[in-house]
Amino acid sequence: MMSINGNLQAFSREDIDQAPDEPGVYGLYQGDDLIDIGRAEGGLSITTMRARLKSHCEGYRGPNTEHPTHYRCEES
Repeated sequence: MMSINGNLQAFSREDIDQAPDEPGVYGLYQGDDLIDIGRAEGGLSITTMRARLKSHCEGYRGPNTEHPTHYRCEES
């Protein structure tokens, strides 16, 4: 399994607003359980980790990842 080296952050709108506005990888956690790994590719789509995390928070990525407790980000 892939390891993400970023600091564990609370999954709240306030913390997500501070997430990197850069491409990279992120993991979503419920407690100690990793429930999803995602990638923000950047480039022409201008997808950033912050934008992807916001879409999870707003429920656009499906019910399985809508309510994590924490996340980690690693810029690429």
